[in-house]
Amino acid sequence: MGFFADMNVPAQIVGVVAMILLFCSYQSNKRFVILLFQIGISICFITHYALLGAVSGVMINIVCFLRNIVFYFRGRYKWADSIAIPITVCAAELILTVIVWSGPIDLLAIAGALLQTTALWMSKPRSTRIFMAAASPVWIVYDVYFKSYAGIVTEIITLTSLLIAAIRYDFKKKPGEEQADEKKEDTKNSV
Repeated sequence: MGFFADMNVPAQIVGVVAMILLFCSYQSNKRFVILLFQIGISICFITHYALLGAVSGVMINIVCFLRNIVFYFRGRYKWADSIAIPITVCAAELILTVIVWSGPIDLLAIAGALLQTTALWMSKPRSTRIFMAAASPVWIVYDVYFKSYAGIVTEIITLTSLLIAAIRYDFKKKPGEEQADEKKEDTKNSV
């Protein structure tokens, strides 16, 4: 009974919803689809970390929610293509982490968020997958600390999903196919 008493079931349920959305997001090879899913995932993780009392996780995910909306418009509007956007987002993540500082564990949350911000700014899905994969181990440790069981499983599934997507889109392609896909994606985003 002790394990389940400490589990915070409502928080874990919201985390499972985020986990499902995350898995689905990485199975797309379209940046804007990944970002639409990321918007929903951010809402879930804001709620999840709030229920767990992980203040830095909440604050960073609020910034991530706004980041994902702005990044969605990259390639569609000139203002959204400015390098000032990811720099501003990273600065906001850092400032909020300092404001709500609860200890060294917050360094993991900020490192994960900075890697994810960099990942989602990338225009190529392959680059996005690489940086997101680097963020997962950092979030796993953060999730262990806050007993975010859904978060731990989410990051393991994220790494699995990223590996599946990398096999599908990155490793099975013949030379030149990735460039052709990127040109198609750029054309779709500019319309």
